[in-house]
Amino acid sequence: MKTSEKEEVGPDEFFVYDIVDGQQRLTTLVILLKAITKQLLNGNDDEKRYGADLQSLLVKRDNDRLILLQTNHESAHEFRQYLVSGVIPRKTDINTSAQLRLADAFNNCEHFVQSWPQGATDLLRLIKNRLAIVNYVLEDQASAYTIFEVLNSRGLAVDSLDKCKSMLMALAYESFTNAERSEFIGQIHQLWTSLYREIGVEEVSGNEILRFTAALLSEEPVGKIMSDDEALNAIRKSCQDDTKMILKTVAMFVELAKVLKGLNGKPSLNAVVSNRQSRFLYTAIILTNHLRDRDKEQILDLCERVTFLIYGIFRRDTRYEVGALVKLAWNIVNEKSSSNEIMGELCKIGSAYIDNRSSIMAQLCDKDCYNQWQEPLRYLLYKFEAYLAERAGYPLSQEIWERIWAVSPARSIEHVLPQEPSAEEWIDAFGSRDEAINNSHRLGNLIILTPEINSSLGNLPFHEKLPVYKECTHLRMVREITENEVWNKEKIDERELQIAEWAEEYWKIEEMAVV
Repeated sequence: MKTSEKEEVGPDEFFVYDIVDGQQRLTTLVILLKAITKQLLNGNDDEKRYGADLQSLLVKRDNDRLILLQTNHESAHEFRQYLVSGVIPRKTDINTSAQLRLADAFNNCEHFVQSWPQGATDLLRLIKNRLAIVNYVLEDQASAYTIFEVLNSRGLAVDSLDKCKSMLMALAYESFTNAERSEFIGQIHQLWTSLYREIGVEEVSGNEILRFTAALLSEEPVGKIMSDDEALNAIRKSCQDDTKMILKTVAMFVELAKVLKGLNGKPSLNAVVSNRQSRFLYTAIILTNHLRDRDKEQILDLCERVTFLIYGIFRRDTRYEVGALVKLAWNIVNEKSSSNEIMGELCKIGSAYIDNRSSIMAQLCDKDCYNQWQEPLRYLLYKFEAYLAERAGYPLSQEIWERIWAVSPARSIEHVLPQEPSAEEWIDAFGSRDEAINNSHRLGNLIILTPEINSSLGNLPFHEKLPVYKECTHLRMVREITENEVWNKEKIDERELQIAEWAEEYWKIEEMAVV
């Protein structure tokens, strides 16, 4: 889009254009030119001259002003530093996903240039003489946003949040006078900068932020979370009808990013918020500000129990309870449901799965609790370990559990009786190798260990594992295993029953109905 601004470079004048579509390609091209520049400046005299000319095209010599391309993104500083001095940010200095992607681009382009068989001069010749750019100039700012949305509704996927930003900018441009427009759009830019900072390097899904926002801001109760396109259309309609919704929507994006980032930072909840409706409900509870902190903590605890009961213990797929959980989340935010109402609805949902005392035990006893169930298993054993520690009067070791959560479940789950028992001790204890294998994935045979200890044990017989277990004084479940001199089916049955009976007590959902 052609602007009214002009830039002077020596005796020349150039018009300034805003890029509507093609930002990534042009940014990559400019980074590639800088990588070529660095390579040429380390070459012979001719190559150094080519490199100096190319550098002067990228950066104005007298004041280090960027000429070909300037960005208004949050990573603009890193982009400038690279073009001016060739500096690639260190990993320790990277704070957002945008900075991480940019640093990757610097490294990838430099590697590409260095590996070009015919050298940097040949690559520069190709770019200057063989590269074609399709250039379409707009002269109306309102149409720029529309063009961006149309172009990016097909072809390679563009993050839905970027599409939404363009759409909201277009609505703001159309809805406000010149005097109001600049301030309003500036506020949107500020909120969007905050949004990207919240997302950070550990990227939160932009699509999920968009879809959760559309559902929570819906005027009518929703029974499911919308698709990306449905969410965009819903936000467009609400902001067209009421321009005040534009800033409210973007502010909601920022708040949701904070909450989802917080959930991503709690690996102990992975098994609880593994599906979208559970995350949505968690998010709604945390976001709402009409509940007392104490009540909110109790509601979150019940929410954790109910969702794990459904999708963890009873292993229901993500089609179950979508409508109930999504509608409850909407009511919490929009209807300001009371604590008792929320707890009562959660208990109603959860109680349907525990209609008799034996139901939970039937899910846990004499079952394969390892294959396709590793993340829920680790969560269950974490809660069991917390129970054992509280009963013994000791706190959980946060340092140990941080090491456990930092690796995949398979690396922290130990089979006391190995998955592939080969030692004669195991065959004798279980009567046959087949019988041993049949018991290896049962809940009573599974414990949690730190990854380095777990990997050292392998298929060792029980008497060789015992000394290692006895060193794990920080894990109560392991200490209980060391009280046995042998490990056989009877011991597995006893421990499995112990865990299942504890689970029956822990998931007494109906007793938590009133705050």
